[in-house]
Amino acid sequence: MRSKFRATVLVSLLITQLIIVLALYLLAGQITGTAQANHTDALLEAAAVESADRIRTHIEPAEAIVALAATLSSDPGLSPPEFRSTFISAIARTPQLSGVFIGTADGSFFDVRQTEDGIRVKTITEGPSDRTTTLEILDANGTVATEREDPTDTYDPRARPWYLEAMADPTTLAWTDPYVFFTSRQLGITAAQAITRNGEVVGVVGADIELGSLSTFLSTLGIQEPGGTVIVDDSGLVIAHPNPELVQRAEDDEFKTVAIAELDDPFARAAIASLVEAGPDDTSSLHGFSGEDIGDARASFRSVPIHDGEWTVGVFAPEGGLVPSLSAARARERLLTVAVGALSVVLVGFTALTVTRPIRDLEKRASTDPLTGLANRRTVLRAAERAAAADGDRGAAMLDLDHFKQINDTYGHPAGDEVIRVVASRIKDAVSDDEASVGRIGGEEFLVIFHNATPTEASQACNRIRERVRSEPIPTTGGPIKVTASIGLATVDSICTAKELLASADTSLLEAKFSGRDRTIAGHYSRSAPEDDLDTVGRYEVLGKADLEEANIPAGRVPR
Repeated sequence: MRSKFRATVLVSLLITQLIIVLALYLLAGQITGTAQANHTDALLEAAAVESADRIRTHIEPAEAIVALAATLSSDPGLSPPEFRSTFISAIARTPQLSGVFIGTADGSFFDVRQTEDGIRVKTITEGPSDRTTTLEILDANGTVATEREDPTDTYDPRARPWYLEAMADPTTLAWTDPYVFFTSRQLGITAAQAITRNGEVVGVVGADIELGSLSTFLSTLGIQEPGGTVIVDDSGLVIAHPNPELVQRAEDDEFKTVAIAELDDPFARAAIASLVEAGPDDTSSLHGFSGEDIGDARASFRSVPIHDGEWTVGVFAPEGGLVPSLSAARARERLLTVAVGALSVVLVGFTALTVTRPIRDLEKRASTDPLTGLANRRTVLRAAERAAAADGDRGAAMLDLDHFKQINDTYGHPAGDEVIRVVASRIKDAVSDDEASVGRIGGEEFLVIFHNATPTEASQACNRIRERVRSEPIPTTGGPIKVTASIGLATVDSICTAKELLASADTSLLEAKFSGRDRTIAGHYSRSAPEDDLDTVGRYEVLGKADLEEANIPAGRVPR
């Protein structure tokens, strides 16, 4: 009787233990699976938002220079060559701008363009009976290195897509469809606007933007194959892809833009097809889809208005494929649960710890720049929002590497990436975590948010950073490279918005660039300025390690 009782108790304990193990087994799978799905969606959405932001940042300089030049050109007293210094400055400080130009109704043409030999200035003058074409190549200091005439040149701006697009509607700024540029043979788009004088259209001003750097940006998002990213326009043409060689194809000795249906990436084709099938009434940003040799997958989409159309960013990955660390954790949890069923209570804690570790790793990946290990754009901008809304002395500094495009052109993009990594490390070494948050906001630009620093302390920190960056040449695969940086600092002691704080820092950065680079320009933002005073941001230059008092800078707003 006792033996039977003991057997019954033992069987009951075993059954109870099996139920506990089975419950833990199922629970571990459910928790990990749910976390995996949620974080996959979060990563897809973050990548899509960042890509859409990058597109706007990429094309805005072209819109700005075209609008400015079109307005100034309406003055009959100004001729195209008088824009020479403005166009040269825009090309030199905006890497994605490959050319800025003006074509007139008589066929004359003034063009400033970035080439392998340096900045080229091309002037075509159409006279009553003759035509002259002059080509100038500028050196790094902006002076003319070579000059020659080209009597064989037959270029006619009036036949180019940008001229025809602007003339179709002279009242608005227009963007062309993607096409291959005449000079560089690279895929790009052109912003163009007609020039009107006294109600008559006399020409068109335009700016070229090459799209290759958008493809380079997509390749840095860290979406693992077979997942990926793609940007298409509303006609189905592929604008950018992590593999730029897939975006163009040769046809009749010319390069043509590839349509999404022709793209040699079945995953990207299926992702865009899922968006088309959903139709315009489906406003959700996340879609599930499947396909042959693809399986179940997820995609996030964002639209970016471009003139009278829009581009669509798609970021996609197989379900579970974007976060393999979580998939491995799921299998490991179930195996451990079965293997140590007798220690189920201990296993609960172990399971929770093991499940959350890959989630924490995933959250770190979602907030970290993959190239430098610093905070990414999204994370450091959140730090700027917190600083702007806080009390006390705060500040923001924007740092931009000087002549970085020349480094990429001379030594190659791998060497450029090595420079960015070392510069990021030097910036991080120059300030403590308690003193500031440091992040990379794109390309060669960094953002430093000072949490509790007076203008003196912030300016001294900026000079430490600048001196550390330029301290010694950076060893790269292309050889040692000497690097300098320009810094724009904005400090504030009252509540403001992040947009106001960053706009002030950006303005200071532009002044540092135009003042000769390799320097810090600092400003103190104040909302207390009179409404009719447009200069609401005071600025001063911080030279070497001199602080504000040594530079005789008074407290509060400082006149420019």
